[in-house]
Amino acid sequence: MNIKKIIVVLILLITVISFVLYKMDNKSGIYFLDQKKYKLNDVYENSSEAFRGLYQFDNDYVRLEINKKIEAKDADSLIKTKANQFQKLFQNDIAPYPGEVSNVTGCADEFKPREVYINNNLFFKAYLNSRYQFGSCIKDQLVYQGAIGYIYCQKNKSMYQIEYFLDKNSSDINKKIDDFISSLKCN
Repeated sequence: MNIKKIIVVLILLITVISFVLYKMDNKSGIYFLDQKKYKLNDVYENSSEAFRGLYQFDNDYVRLEINKKIEAKDADSLIKTKANQFQKLFQNDIAPYPGEVSNVTGCADEFKPREVYINNNLFFKAYLNSRYQFGSCIKDQLVYQGAIGYIYCQKNKSMYQIEYFLDKNSSDINKKIDDFISSLKCN
């Protein structure tokens, strides 16, 4: 009987320690698929108000921007602003220098982002260029395919802009993108 109690206590202890270590390892406040495999490649900003960094695992990338200490109404406004700015990259507009060739700049429909909502969060599926930037509409410049989305986590009062992208020729790319987006959740 004592051996059974010891085994149960050890299992509970291991479970608690594993959970604590997991929480300590995930300091971002958000969880995504295979997160522990990703290594922080570059930090663009790290302050008490914000974090911006690029994570990489093989040829998959996650760019994470965190706005810390932000109220829900302010996050909602920021998400709407960022989404509008993103969509504007692809809208047809009058050319700054209209000429004989074209009076309008824009993006072909096949390269425009697709808007999706997953778990009530807004995401755009789109292409990126070799410099990891959305907004390119020229087929030869498109190197990556991915998604950009916005999530607010009430628990830690943080707003996240998450970008996930990988080589556009990756197998099962749409499934990988959907699985990644679906895995996102606040910690």
